[in-house]
Amino acid sequence: FYSYLVEGWVDYALNWQHGTQRKIEDNQYVKSELLEGAEYCLAILKEVSATEKTYLTLAIKAFQDEKQYDKAIAIAAKKTNAVVLDYTAAPIYFSEKKNGAHEWLVEFEQPPISINDFAIELDSALKEVNSDYEAKRQKDIALEMPKIHILPKGTFTKWLQRKNQVGGQHKVPRLSNERKIIEEILSIIN
Repeated sequence: FYSYLVEGWVDYALNWQHGTQRKIEDNQYVKSELLEGAEYCLAILKEVSATEKTYLTLAIKAFQDEKQYDKAIAIAAKKTNAVVLDYTAAPIYFSEKKNGAHEWLVEFEQPPISINDFAIELDSALKEVNSDYEAKRQKDIALEMPKIHILPKGTFTKWLQRKNQVGGQHKVPRLSNERKIIEEILSIIN
């Protein structure tokens, strides 16, 4: 008669990484997963080398970055008496003749009276919540004012429907480092 003892453990961080990667590959919204990832990074921050700490701190900032943009757009909406339903943002790339910028697609329940005032308030709020953005906007050194497009209600839903991603975890990505999503959405209204 033999007796075996099997020990096991759950690698929460690896499970998180695998699950998040699969959701990203499926174009699912992963905001809560990124915030969870920031918590895993924070938990091990005290136990790593200085080089790893620098890397993890940047990862934490990247995972939490979207919260800054949510806050900035909420501030701009409040100051312009607008009600935002949904938004996404992507870069306008630098060129030899022009600085870059952030391009925003916004669906409003109640649009601002002046989209220019909304852009100014959004720019101001982004500077307030993100020091990196503020530095790049200083005298338009690297970034110009944000470019805002008001979308007709339902545009984001149409985009999700075209991708067969309505409901559940499928939501409009808030931020992207590339222009694919924003170009797909703009093609719906042009």
